[in-house]
Amino acid sequence: MLNEQALWLIAQAKQQELRQEAQLQRLLRQLRQRQIGEDSFFWQGYRAAIPLLIGVAPFGIVFGALAISAGMTPPGSPAVRS
Repeated sequence: MLNEQALWLIAQAKQQELRQEAQLQRLLRQLRQRQIGEDSFFWQGYRAAIPLLIGVAPFGIVFGALAISAGMTPPGSPAVRS
């Protein structure tokens, strides 16, 4: 009786392990498809960062114009740090 219960528990644990492994394989396959596909994580992040440019671009233009008006060359102006 005890051996049958132990075997049943081992079989249940093995089935659970196989289900988890299959689920992990499905998730990895989906991840690979997203990384390779047109809607990859890179492009999702790129699109998410576009609204930040609206706030950052004016500061770049203003400080770039100030640097050039102070006599700096356009390639040299980004080299200056505060």
